[in-house]
Amino acid sequence: MRCAILLLFSGWIFSLMTASCGTKPTANLQAKSAEVDSLVVRARRSGAKNIDSLRTVERDLAKRYVEKIGIENIAADDLYAAARLFHKAQRPDTAVELLEKYVAQNEKNLDAMDMLFELYLDGEKPAAAEKLFKNRMALIESQQLGTYYLYLYYGYADIGLDQDAIRLADEAAVKADSAMALRLQVEKSELLWRQGEHEKAMSLLDDLRKKYGSSEQSLSRIEKKENLFKLIGRKSSELHAEQWIDSAPMTLSLLRGRVVLLEFWAPWCGPCRATFPHLKHLYDAYKGQGLEIIGVTKYYGYFNQLGEDRRDLSEEDEISFIKKFKEHHRIPFPYAIISNEDADPVYTAFGVGGIPHVLLLDKKGRVRDFAIGSGKANEQLLERTIRQLLQESL
Repeated sequence: MRCAILLLFSGWIFSLMTASCGTKPTANLQAKSAEVDSLVVRARRSGAKNIDSLRTVERDLAKRYVEKIGIENIAADDLYAAARLFHKAQRPDTAVELLEKYVAQNEKNLDAMDMLFELYLDGEKPAAAEKLFKNRMALIESQQLGTYYLYLYYGYADIGLDQDAIRLADEAAVKADSAMALRLQVEKSELLWRQGEHEKAMSLLDDLRKKYGSSEQSLSRIEKKENLFKLIGRKSSELHAEQWIDSAPMTLSLLRGRVVLLEFWAPWCGPCRATFPHLKHLYDAYKGQGLEIIGVTKYYGYFNQLGEDRRDLSEEDEISFIKKFKEHHRIPFPYAIISNEDADPVYTAFGVGGIPHVLLLDKKGRVRDFAIGSGKANEQLLERTIRQLLQESL
């Protein structure tokens, strides 16, 4: 049976076993680890039954790889992948050594912690296993607490209980993990801005930049919010769309004299779909008074609505699905689709960090307000601001 298995996978096993020839010892470690990990999975999918025999092949293949690895040359990002290879090659002491280095630098990787925990138990190291277990449980508790704070925060914000939301954000800054603490403090800056505390909001973001700015991801979150605030009162950028649905191509400059609501959205976004009833209400109520609404999206390459679950879509097919989606939801206003080439600069220019993201432009083309997410508080804000903007003279 083992020979049959080898024949079944002969093409890719051979290429796997010879892939390391002529390469640097630590090159492609993550790819090699993934290939070894997938060996049994792919066998099951192909109908192989004698999985134990294939595990021997898996072990032998891992041994071939680790023989060429000098552990002193392994890059930090490859430590986990290398540890998995040494584990499969039945060299647990080296796997433990590599995992300890990795976990020390990546304290929030639960998968790596789980693997190290099992190796500690197998190696009869109960004290180390107990310490790691306690660290793991503290991490899980911290992450769950952060999720709890996030859920409550958005609940309070969505129904307009801003002070309760701010209190929660401050509490999370002390008790939640750093990533969630940052996220909620950035969101708090938006509530401060809403309350007219513009200097305080920008000062908070500046403090967060000093504290978390060494992380590229954290810095990006902070800068997106700063850029959004800086849009207010300024003339908007032009909207460059590749495709228009239910409208001839438009430009924002041609809409001067009208109030414009731009909603950045996506079909897969649940909160975006939650805004549709109110957007349709706004369109019906104020279109005749000078309101224009444009739904703005981009190509995502997949569609998972209307009973479909399609991946790797061509742009042509995605446009077709968006048209069906628009018709199904009876959206009365036009859609604009941004090209892949223009998506990043357009979304950056309009301060889009998450969706749904709404901007309101006055009759002079200036950005006057924004709303992110769905909920009653945002609905009330948008309608109140639209009424105000419609009454202003050009």
